Amino acid sequence: MKVLFDHQVFQDQIVGGISRYYIQLFKQFQNQYDFNFKVALKLSNNQYVAELSFLRHTTIITSKQFKGLRKILNYFNKRNSINELKGKDFSIFHPTYYNPYFLNYLGNKPLVITVYDLINEISEFSTKKHVKLLQWKKNAINRADKIIAISNNTKKDLMEYYKVPGSKIHVIYLANSLVLNPTSLIIEKNTHNRYLLYVGKRSGYKNFEFFINSIAKILKKENISLICIGGGKFQKNENRLFKKLGLSMNVYHYFVNDAKLIYFYHHAIAFVFPSLYEGFGIPILEAFACKCPVIASGTSSLPEVGGDACIYFNPRDPEELVYRVEQVIKDEHLRQQLISAGNMQLKKFSWKTTALQTIELYKTLSI
Repeated sequence: MKVLFDHQVFQDQIVGGISRYYIQLFKQFQNQYDFNFKVALKLSNNQYVAELSFLRHTTIITSKQFKGLRKILNYFNKRNSINELKGKDFSIFHPTYYNPYFLNYLGNKPLVITVYDLINEISEFSTKKHVKLLQWKKNAINRADKIIAISNNTKKDLMEYYKVPGSKIHVIYLANSLVLNPTSLIIEKNTHNRYLLYVGKRSGYKNFEFFINSIAKILKKENISLICIGGGKFQKNENRLFKKLGLSMNVYHYFVNDAKLIYFYHHAIAFVFPSLYEGFGIPILEAFACKCPVIASGTSSLPEVGGDACIYFNPRDPEELVYRVEQVIKDEHLRQQLISAGNMQLKKFSWKTTALQTIELYKTLSI
């Protein structure tokens, strides 16, 4: 059995959850002596692919996404993937995203796709710019022999929205990639004595505006900072909002590597995840791994991932969010309970398990 993966996510993401998912799979696959796979990739500026020496690609070193870069990457990568598909030297094809270019070359080879979430399908969050993506996704789903859903919530959404039979969908959980060690904790002097942590994008369904409006009084009253990691620099409208709320000296943004991310998780009062919808929610597991208490929305897949190790709140109820945050800020015993519970919950997830379950799924299609 030989599985072919394509280039898509490694040219579309410099960093990100989906590309990290595949890199972790490939790392685990390398340890399986009876399993063969190939990644059709020529050019990439994804930061994670450097972790895998066996990938025969050229790294594009650039600090910015200059105009035309994506077209250059797509031209060479897509041509390479098509040549691999035409060669037919594989048993199963597993594309890393939804562009269905492969449908013209796949023939009768089995197709496995991973569906991460249905954010763009849900009317509350969808926009016109997603029309093309949704058509791609629909075409891939219809052709797929098996679908990997990264949570039961995603499986439920697939069955409801696309009417996919449950027997075609296999739930395989993701895992955490961060490892807490002494080196992670002595990177630099902690200039933020007391802070809450927010990780990821801040637009739309991420519910950041609701979050900052809700906790503004707490930050000022308790003299606490909010540190935001990733998601791009603060936009002008965000800075205007911070100024309006009197938070210009309380809110900070950093773009960090994994070592510093661990540092910020570990020293936070709590990690807060106010999202309205997630396909899985890896940051919850990251926080658990770094011994950081978690306060999360009680929606979509988040309770499925966090289990009994999180404090949950209604992400549309500012008073409940404030109550939960104050609980964790003021109760050190509760914080320690959450850290202990998070450590236990984390044991339910591992990339090795993710990879082995994925291989077992491939075996059901192998001919």
